[in-house]
Amino acid sequence: MAQGIKRLLLTKIAHRLSQTTNKLLLSANEDICTTFIYAVSFSPCTMGGNTMNKNLLIVPMIVLVLAASAFANGVENPDKECGDHGFDFGIAKYECDGGNWALSDDGERAGYTTSATGDSCTSVDWTSNPAADNVLEKAEQDYFTHPGGTSGTDTKSGQHDISHITLCGYDEGGEIPEFSVLAAVAVLGIAGIII
Repeated sequence: MAQGIKRLLLTKIAHRLSQTTNKLLLSANEDICTTFIYAVSFSPCTMGGNTMNKNLLIVPMIVLVLAASAFANGVENPDKECGDHGFDFGIAKYECDGGNWALSDDGERAGYTTSATGDSCTSVDWTSNPAADNVLEKAEQDYFTHPGGTSGTDTKSGQHDISHITLCGYDEGGEIPEFSVLAAVAVLGIAGIII
């Protein structure tokens, strides 16, 4: 429940950021556009005697909105979280809410079957098939790394209860890393600005 409220708030913040950015871009030069609706039209406008398509403004706005959306929806997704701690990918993330452990909305990595159970947020029993290389424990702002395997029990390592655990893995060398959607949008955005 708390995660749903958090995502809703972050989505609203991302939307408000998008609106504010649009207003700033549009009010920066009245010759370009005076309203958002006018800005996203594909009719030309005049700036300093030169005619340009306003659709060039759309590319940076789309990149900014997608970046804010990715931030709102994926700050702590398993891949990012594991990557931030030196692992190649995330397998699954389990969150504790009032002593109940539940798989996050991100689900499990394809090819893995995982579980996490416990009666409180102070300890969790987990399984992973195939084996996880390590388990990240997050408590408040602190992270703790635990050995992986096919199963284990993690007990809170610090003074705070465990908010979630994330099972992480290393590539075995033969896989091609995924090209993130955000990176693809950034490349397209840069190409749009150059053109």
